[in-house]
Amino acid sequence: MSTIPDRFPTVLPDYVLVYLSELGDMTLHVEMVFDQRLDADRLARAVELMYDAEPILGCRFVPQPWRPYWRRLDPRERPPLALAAGEAEYNAFRDTSIDAQPGPQVTACLWRAADQDHLLLKISHQVSDAGGCKHVAAIVSEIYNRLRDDPKYLPTPNLTGSRSIWQVLRRLPWTAIPRIYLNYLREVWSGFHPPTSHVLALGAEHGDHPAYVLRHLPAERVARLVEYGRARGSTINDLVTAATLRAINQLSPWDGRSGHRINTTADMRIRHLPNQKAEAVCNISGIEPTNLGRELGADFDATLAKVTAHSRARKANYIGLSAYIGAMPISAIIPFSWSCRLMHYFFGWIIRAGFMPNAMTNLGPIPPECVTFDQPPTAAWLISPPIFPPLFGFGISGYAGSLTFSTGTYPPGMTGAQVENVFETICQILPE
Repeated sequence: MSTIPDRFPTVLPDYVLVYLSELGDMTLHVEMVFDQRLDADRLARAVELMYDAEPILGCRFVPQPWRPYWRRLDPRERPPLALAAGEAEYNAFRDTSIDAQPGPQVTACLWRAADQDHLLLKISHQVSDAGGCKHVAAIVSEIYNRLRDDPKYLPTPNLTGSRSIWQVLRRLPWTAIPRIYLNYLREVWSGFHPPTSHVLALGAEHGDHPAYVLRHLPAERVARLVEYGRARGSTINDLVTAATLRAINQLSPWDGRSGHRINTTADMRIRHLPNQKAEAVCNISGIEPTNLGRELGADFDATLAKVTAHSRARKANYIGLSAYIGAMPISAIIPFSWSCRLMHYFFGWIIRAGFMPNAMTNLGPIPPECVTFDQPPTAAWLISPPIFPPLFGFGISGYAGSLTFSTGTYPPGMTGAQVENVFETICQILPE
């Protein structure tokens, strides 16, 4: 096996995820349910080898005042596969945050219920977005399968793959840079016009432990939604975005002045990388704001038409890249400690002023080959990070035609029951 360095450099998205920890717990999950029994010993070995196959996963984040870096952990510092004795222990594992500073960046838990095996991968958002989570699951799955035929198998460490957004930017024409920067300026202006965002009315107080909430839509319902959207030139993402905006308006009546805004995300792998795959586990998704102004539309189809028109225009004009050109470069020219302090005050200000909208992130479909442990699971989903009230955000992910809504919340600012009500309202608004 190649010699793995003790130290790795950071990239700009690593800094940004530290800033975003002001808004929530930057922890992601990949959860899988299997009808077959997994080989616990082989799975434990696959998790152990994962830290070598993708070395950044076996690191801790070292936040120096000028430039932070990643430091490899000794194998004895990396936790083994956790074996949950029951559902309560499994849920407790899910509810625990993953801290990038002590590391590692991934932990795993197996719970053998009476009739199914449940496997949960807990992944630090510091190193991975949703696309990266699927990359992590694919690494563990591949190692698990290889160990079946070769118990002495050792993966080759990924020491050359880029974690930087440069793997995307280098594929763009230079003429794209001014256009992307202009997009950034337009988004900044849009973020303050109207001067406040219409959001769910929530309390600001919250405890330390999140409550996770999931809502599953069966494949049959999703297939009907796909057909409904296709007839209108809309995607599932457009439909859920439109339904979410209308749900917010229904649950928290509009004041007549605030803008109907929502933050969504775009995965740069899908739009710019060969085979839609990054060179390494990384964060290369972009935040994409949608602003419908003060005109939501008379009914769902009217809102959907506005959302669809917006998303089409953005897909044709370097969607998701604005912040990488307009905002992130400042992190490369000032000390890390300064940028953290600056973002702390900035986020506090925009939340207090009412600029920050609610969020919906499309975590994307999970390809069965990413999660095939001898056989694919019967169900799988991604769980988006829990957000601190009074903010609210959730994610959607797909597997085998189904769709899963997920988020974590912190009582008492927002309770699990309130999230369930939001999901139920969105599902009622979505066409049958």
